[in-house]
Amino acid sequence: MAAPVLSLGAAQGYSGFFFGDVKAQNDVEGRLAVGGNFSGNGSIGYRNPYGSSAPSLVVGGNAHFNSNGGIFNGPKTPADTNATVGPITGYAKAPGYGVYGGSLSGATAGMDLRQQSGVIDFAQAQAQLGSLSLELGKQLGTGKVEAPWSDTRLTGSGKSGVIEFFDLIAKPRWDGRLAIGTLELRDVAADSWAVINVRNSGAIAFTGGFEGLFDDLGGRVLFNFADASEISINTFVWGSILAPKADFRGQGHVEGTVIGQSVSQAFELGHEPFLPPGNAVPEPQSLALLLASLVALGWASRRRQPQRP
Repeated sequence: MAAPVLSLGAAQGYSGFFFGDVKAQNDVEGRLAVGGNFSGNGSIGYRNPYGSSAPSLVVGGNAHFNSNGGIFNGPKTPADTNATVGPITGYAKAPGYGVYGGSLSGATAGMDLRQQSGVIDFAQAQAQLGSLSLELGKQLGTGKVEAPWSDTRLTGSGKSGVIEFFDLIAKPRWDGRLAIGTLELRDVAADSWAVINVRNSGAIAFTGGFEGLFDDLGGRVLFNFADASEISINTFVWGSILAPKADFRGQGHVEGTVIGQSVSQAFELGHEPFLPPGNAVPEPQSLALLLASLVALGWASRRRQPQRP
């Protein structure tokens, strides 16, 4: 039997996926989904894969644009690539479009915006991803976590094609707020995955740097915040973030898929979407979790026929 697949469901392939309101937005390199109301500047989608047909922006509620930006759909020609990390503005960008379910206002000149509801079932996505986050949080760590100095070192097994779990505790800063400082990732094979369960609740900030294999693993790192209510992005974060209950803020950058409740302050969203494990062989303790996730996704797909954007 083939190994089951760990998937982010409806959020797969997005740079940002939020169930509630996005009150501020700045430079989303890939696709953005907002279940509630959206207010932003319209710089969205310029690093989408070439030839994508889906909308670069999906808003369930009202959409308001603060300035004339652009909604793009990656490069115009296949010769250009979105593989290089970081903003890419040199190539000719293909026009993209956005959809919204409520009203439209603000500076929308030159943007293709279409009124259309029901593109994404955000309630179903919130239930599935919230359940996934809780199940991930129940997993015991398989990797070693050490903090010999101020930095934290995460060490995996070095095995090929497996999912490594790590338990991480954010530390109090000088002002008492919880923060994730510099992280070093070791001995996670380039064809394996790292799921980092952050065990704190409340408000948590990313403040440090990233070392080791974070950049090499690309879309294979997932931070899971099952209980966080607020996450601040104050640095360049390598990896996707699953935080279904959290409001996001900060002025940093995330190179991955970010899933949360809402956004209150603009930060940059890169284009390095989470890469599903596919046929990865899970560690024994993670097999039950992945089977449960597969069953849940199959049950959801039988209940309804999803509308494809």
